[in-house]
Amino acid sequence: MNPNPPSNPGGHPGQDPSDPNQQTQLRPTWQSGEHLQQGGAPSYQPNPDSYPQYPAAHQGYQGAYGPAGAQAPGVPPFPPGPGAPKKPRPAWLIPALIGGGAVVLVIALIAGIAIVKSIGGGSGDTGSPGGTVKAYFAALQAGDATKALSYGKEAPASTELLTDEVLRKQRDLAPIKDLKIVSETSGYSGSVHLTVTIGEVAYDEELNLEKVGDDWKLATAAVQLKPYSAYDSDKKNVTVLGKPLPASGVVYVFPGALDLGSVNKNLAPQREKISVGDNKGQASVKGLSRFSAGSSFSIAFGLSDAAKASARQQIAAKYAECAASKDRFPAGCPQSDYSGENGSYTWTAPNAQDIDLSDTVRDGQLRFSDNRPWTFTATARDGRPLTGSDTGLVYGTITVTADAVAVSVR
Repeated sequence: MNPNPPSNPGGHPGQDPSDPNQQTQLRPTWQSGEHLQQGGAPSYQPNPDSYPQYPAAHQGYQGAYGPAGAQAPGVPPFPPGPGAPKKPRPAWLIPALIGGGAVVLVIALIAGIAIVKSIGGGSGDTGSPGGTVKAYFAALQAGDATKALSYGKEAPASTELLTDEVLRKQRDLAPIKDLKIVSETSGYSGSVHLTVTIGEVAYDEELNLEKVGDDWKLATAAVQLKPYSAYDSDKKNVTVLGKPLPASGVVYVFPGALDLGSVNKNLAPQREKISVGDNKGQASVKGLSRFSAGSSFSIAFGLSDAAKASARQQIAAKYAECAASKDRFPAGCPQSDYSGENGSYTWTAPNAQDIDLSDTVRDGQLRFSDNRPWTFTATARDGRPLTGSDTGLVYGTITVTADAVAVSVR
């Protein structure tokens, strides 16, 4: 039996069993000669051994037509037929396979990124909100202003006080210690709950950070400060960390000590009256958050020690002039008495060194008062000696400029 059927045995013209898009039909197997029925017509007998391959057709006849498998004369040889066609994959399966491969690839990439992050990948120190905060405070303590500024998203309007020199002065005045990241979150935005001590001031704050590329950034690396005063002349006297206020009246500093002072040598900050933001007396850590609109600070000035000495010297000189008078009511002086003979008085003024000059200088002036008694000796009208005192009420004004201290009393 010929195992290779013709390419189109017994079919209709144009049909090809090798074409997977045409219907496949089972065809009878030509049997050998001894099973031919009378009349020479072949009988159709199913051959189980031929399944599942296609059965052969037009087998050569045995007996009168020669041995089985012999080619009949005049019949052209048939080429070997193709094997059974492979069943094509369903159309829906191809995109499913492609999509499944893509999902596997994405999962692999995500897993790889997670592994890198877990071992400190990303952008190094700034790969997490907590890492950025740690790196920032490390740069502050190292006195590296440029590096500290690199951890902020927005650059400050002025960097005059954001230099290594000024930062190291802050560090020496108030070292940074005991930084602890209590907790942190990350997502579209990040937050860090931290505690830190700067000098003697302890902070417990929550800072908000933002993602910039692969890095986490503080909203700003510098704290904005605006001095508050009722008088512009007082603002002009303010210095921060040894530098005068810029013309804008706004300064940018790193968190920590401020070392507030005055450009006027005759004025000194009154520490007990300085108020900065949260009343910690420093540029607050809270000022690094994006929700901070800047902090205001108020500063009050009193007389410097040199100015006080100059003022007391001038007051003492005026008291001495009044004390030198023999009149019972010296003109332009605070003391008086009418019980003795005019011209017989010897006055003793209170000690000018004990006058309280601790009040605040406002708009370049300090006002003081002195109601301590002036003592005297005199001769009564009947000739007997007199002793007594008079409460001399003194009002005075001290006017302070950069170059001088002037006292007036009445």
